[in-house]
Amino acid sequence: MRSQRLLFSLVPLLLVLAVIDNNGGAQPAPRASQPWTSAFARTWERTDLPVEMSQVNRTWMWGPAAFTDGILENYAEGPGGKRLVQYFDKSRMERTTEADIGPDSIWYVTNGLLAKEMISGAIQTGDSAFVQFAPAVYNVAGDPDDPTGPTYATFAQVTTAPPLADGAPITQRLTRIGQLPDDPGLAAYGAYAAYRVTIDGIDHQVASPFWAFMHASGLIWENGGFRTGPLFGSPFYATGYPLTEAYWASVKLDGAYTNVLIQCFERRCLTWTPDNPSGWEVEAGNVGRHYYTWRYGDTQPEPAPPEADGPVIVLDPGHDAGTGGALGVEYADVLRTALATRAALEAAGYTVYLTRPDNATRLYGDPALMPPNADSMELGYNQGYAHTTKALQFAPDLYISIHYNGSDNPSAAGMTIYYCEFGGEQNQLLAEIVRDELRASLRSIGYEPPYAFATEDGAIGKSYGHLATLGNVYSAPFAFVENRLVGVPAVLTEALFETNPTERALIVDDATHAALAQGYLRA
Repeated sequence: MRSQRLLFSLVPLLLVLAVIDNNGGAQPAPRASQPWTSAFARTWERTDLPVEMSQVNRTWMWGPAAFTDGILENYAEGPGGKRLVQYFDKSRMERTTEADIGPDSIWYVTNGLLAKEMISGAIQTGDSAFVQFAPAVYNVAGDPDDPTGPTYATFAQVTTAPPLADGAPITQRLTRIGQLPDDPGLAAYGAYAAYRVTIDGIDHQVASPFWAFMHASGLIWENGGFRTGPLFGSPFYATGYPLTEAYWASVKLDGAYTNVLIQCFERRCLTWTPDNPSGWEVEAGNVGRHYYTWRYGDTQPEPAPPEADGPVIVLDPGHDAGTGGALGVEYADVLRTALATRAALEAAGYTVYLTRPDNATRLYGDPALMPPNADSMELGYNQGYAHTTKALQFAPDLYISIHYNGSDNPSAAGMTIYYCEFGGEQNQLLAEIVRDELRASLRSIGYEPPYAFATEDGAIGKSYGHLATLGNVYSAPFAFVENRLVGVPAVLTEALFETNPTERALIVDDATHAALAQGYLRA
């Protein structure tokens, strides 16, 4: 199979690495901002990657990043009585414990029933097992120091309130102590009872702004690229069923009180703030943060072991937002290529990590990643060193740092794949294979690069940063110490020029990223 070509070429190396790992080597865990599994990553990317990359104006459904690593929580029906979860600001990702639901189902990764548990006080530890606590006294929306806004415990008092009639305007307010005074003036906002849900134990209307949002289509990330599609595979996927009616509350937001419509569902509480900027009127509350604090306080939950069931490939989107790269935008363009490539590799069964999963993550300047002599070295070296330090935390079997080129001459164009001999003889083989496949990918979309080189990156200068990215360590300029990637196949790719108008037009085209991703896969 051609997708196995490079790894089969490097079988002796991978066998050595496997022996090392089986003798007690532990793969370091991804940082908290990295979704714990590829399925978690795909789930986050669908709705939140377009938000993170400023491609759309709408609420986060998970948040910019996870704030925990993977956690094993007690769940009777899970493997070993555990269930894998990970916490984000706005929810908890859970891997299903149902054996008949596969990774291709939207229900393979679900949103936890966090709002339901905080409102009822009952933490679910199995399909029919619960541990009882008091309902959570955290403000559902607004500033945490708001003394008058409704809490989850407030909503516990109105779960049995009767539903409104179909189409009725929503004019009831909810006070912190659970009172429901009517305010006819609120009808001017235009919210009404849009859809009645009647199932065992639940009989409530969904408010019109939320019902529209639950059916919304927009820009999503799927199969390695942006497209327009439904935000949710099912209208109730992200929210669950309504636990209450929707109520207005006077909520303190950034110190000022404003009217907010709030409705709590099993998995989330949604808010509608008519005065918010366009696209942000409907938002998901921070139930993930609230629930984690309510459940764990200062205790530490059981960490999940890293999951890697095959060769580990680390993709490095070169540069960070703070340094930019060519034209100041290279960092964002290479992330698009890396995300498309990860999707292609994971679909083929590989375990893939990114050194930075988004444009908000900055590796350069992180003291834990920088070289000890950073003060005496130039930016390019320090940045390359930091990215490689991050890559090494994932114990890679293969490492590809993705870049685009730049020049003062706008006519400069072409492809260069760099390798470093100090990392091992396998690097030249990898560079030549990647060069051939990326060139074929560009040809497939109608572009023939003027040249395509696979070359050793041995010069100090611009490539000083390349050398650090490819593993070289220097005690001072020109004073080589060691290579940190010895035995790990590693290349740095510059497939196109940001500064060439023709190649820049290719870089901004999703079809190019998809084609290059297939080239990396074939390699």
